[in-house]
Amino acid sequence: MLRRLFALPLIAVLWSVFGPTQATDLPPVGVHSARFANGLAVEVVGDPSTAATVVVLVPGVATTAANFDRGLGGVQRRAPAWQARQLATRAADLHQPPSAASPAASTAAGSVSPGPSSVASVGSSAASIAAGSGSPGRSAATSGAAASVGRRGGVAVIAWLGYHPPGGVRLDAVREDAAASGADALLRFLRDVDAPRIVLVGHSYGSTVIGLAAARLDAGTGGRVTDIVALGSPGMGVDRAADLRTTARVWAGTAPGDWTRRLPGLRILGAGHGAHPTDPAFGATPLPVEGVTGHDGYFVPGTASLDALAALANGDLDAARHA
Repeated sequence: MLRRLFALPLIAVLWSVFGPTQATDLPPVGVHSARFANGLAVEVVGDPSTAATVVVLVPGVATTAANFDRGLGGVQRRAPAWQARQLATRAADLHQPPSAASPAASTAAGSVSPGPSSVASVGSSAASIAAGSGSPGRSAATSGAAASVGRRGGVAVIAWLGYHPPGGVRLDAVREDAAASGADALLRFLRDVDAPRIVLVGHSYGSTVIGLAAARLDAGTGGRVTDIVALGSPGMGVDRAADLRTTARVWAGTAPGDWTRRLPGLRILGAGHGAHPTDPAFGATPLPVEGVTGHDGYFVPGTASLDALAALANGDLDAARHA
């Protein structure tokens, strides 16, 4: 037992030592943005009120409103806003015939031009919750959704920073206090995402947030969360997927060079996050990660992980397994 306890400080050190340094530039698509003085942020790509599926990305340690667009350390592929745009664009590409995909990606992913009014018209519910105001009730983003279920189609992606992650790779990053608060905030947020299908994608510590929320997802969303994805996860707070106590499918992918593979898969005295979700004994469905480098490359175009996430967003489970 003591030997395991002595390993815990090593976890915090590993969080700070390893990580990618490469940035990738791609054309942006239309988005609806909100950043808040309290350090929270939201990016809505597409229209959640008309999408058949809404994907919610939950970022991890050291993500703030200040680096939400540029990425931690100025590395673009670490930026949740950028990640949301890549996923929305790829999902639109796969959803359309090849001849129409790329030129129309920005329209398919989000037809409203960026600007102050776009947050009010498309993302007001998300923005209000991210700002910490609680559940605002049905907004312009969701008021007509129930009546328009028959007209729904495509995918909307929301990068959601509605909680305060640990500020860096310190002892609080190996504890679950921030994740527990984030799980509560995520559940409040999801109540206002009025889509028939929701997919949750947690990167790094964001997967821990989702793990702690998982047991309440079915009741909190009426079973609309169909899939949970853990990317580069240090753990979801449990040792088996079954312990998440959700009907949602659980997927997990960690690149061979991701430093989270070096973390001990343990949870002792409130420290650590449990077994690695990619461990076969955990029981998650493997998400392809070919082409991914480091800890932050899962949304880079050309990687199997981005293709798999896009296929999953479109409801193509077989393509997601074999991307």
